[in-house]
Amino acid sequence: QSESLYKQGKDLIAQKKYKEACDRFSASLKLDETPNTHLALAACLELDDRAASSWGEYLIVAHKSPDEATRKYAQDPAKALESKMLKVHLTMALIPDDLALKIDNEAIPKESVNGDLPLDPGDHVIEAVASGKHKWERHVKLAPDNSPMSVTISLEDMTPEEIKAQQQKEQGGGQVIVERNSEPKTEWSGVKTA
Repeated sequence: QSESLYKQGKDLIAQKKYKEACDRFSASLKLDETPNTHLALAACLELDDRAASSWGEYLIVAHKSPDEATRKYAQDPAKALESKMLKVHLTMALIPDDLALKIDNEAIPKESVNGDLPLDPGDHVIEAVASGKHKWERHVKLAPDNSPMSVTISLEDMTPEEIKAQQQKEQGGGQVIVERNSEPKTEWSGVKTA
């Protein structure tokens, strides 16, 4: 099954159907994770103008492949993609110890704050939560013009009553997330910095 999906991906690349090809390579990886499939997916993602995802796939091979030559082979395209990637610079004045971050519902390390985070073009949702704070959420749209974007995370304190209500709900097995300072969807094509 995995090999069949891999071959379908190769055929779809030849037909310039990159999104469909990338989907086949991803499905193949779920069944059998191999360096060659990661490399094929990386090349496909680059053809589909998703440099950040392509870079991530090359890095997987560069760090995980048991073969040294394959690891070295993946390093050059990964390095070349660094200048093509769109990046979001996340900033936050005070970072809570229990800060939890997500982008597009995928957890990211809190160490990403005050650093550049590579993302593909398109719509993204950035979320932040911490104890005693209201959930923060921002919708961003990245255009493929390679302009850096800066996003400031600002978590507001909950009132004592809101904290108590949340604790009671958590003790009952549920979870309360109060979304006071979430903002409506904002479409940005990037914020140019000097």
